[in-house]
Amino acid sequence: MVKHFSLKFNVTTTPENRRDASPHSGSWSEGYWAPDEYATDGSVVNDIANRRAGFLPAQASVIGWRVQQYTISQNKLLPGGSQTFKKRFPGIANFSLDAPQVSLQYSASVVARSNTIRFTTRCIPDDNVVGGELSAGTLLFARLNAYRLALVTGAVGGIVRDLSQPSVRVLRIQAGGLVILAAGSGLVADDYMRLNRVRDAQGNPVSGAFRVSSINFPVYTVLGLDPTLTAGEGGTARKDLVVFAAFSSINNDRVVVRKIGAPFERYRGRRSRRRA
Repeated sequence: MVKHFSLKFNVTTTPENRRDASPHSGSWSEGYWAPDEYATDGSVVNDIANRRAGFLPAQASVIGWRVQQYTISQNKLLPGGSQTFKKRFPGIANFSLDAPQVSLQYSASVVARSNTIRFTTRCIPDDNVVGGELSAGTLLFARLNAYRLALVTGAVGGIVRDLSQPSVRVLRIQAGGLVILAAGSGLVADDYMRLNRVRDAQGNPVSGAFRVSSINFPVYTVLGLDPTLTAGEGGTARKDLVVFAAFSSINNDRVVVRKIGAPFERYRGRRSRRRA
């Protein structure tokens, strides 16, 4: 089992000129995968939320988190129960807010699986972005490092889909779900084969993951393909594998822009109607 952990955030702008501008509120979430033994309401979550709030401007806050549990079944993630916790971790007055959409993108590596993924943290303090890129002061640099360290230490954060499996060229697909590959792919019976950039005889894309029922190399018999489908040479195939692997390092990438949506805490009931 694995868990997907999502921090919930809220920001309210504070315009100086109230004649020409009005304050607005918005919310967003930031999440990552964690192992099943990861505590959902203990000191680990509180520590990560507190470190994340440590480089938010005063107008923004962490307002809680959500944990969704999943069971890994071959190449599928089957959702289970979820929990939501409300707890506020306010930003600090040391940082100024200009555009909440300004975000910092990270590159996270997983050495065990040779994976590299990217994720972002929104609402980066404006006075630490110069010329369109990060120019972190001493305080922000220390807070960013503390947050990244919390995700890496103790295998807290990670990925669940192994993208480092080798890809091999598809020579052709024959009727009856027969896929002919140019080389060995590490696939065995009951594994799932993912097809990428493959097109059938009519030029239509063929993509997705299909279970391998038998192998007589280089012919792989897969289930789930249209039995009448045929394709010429083109595209690749690889083993589709879902497994948790922890981050080994997280590095700053670049400043980007990410959308912030409607506030989570807004009124959601039926609008009342005044009656005469």
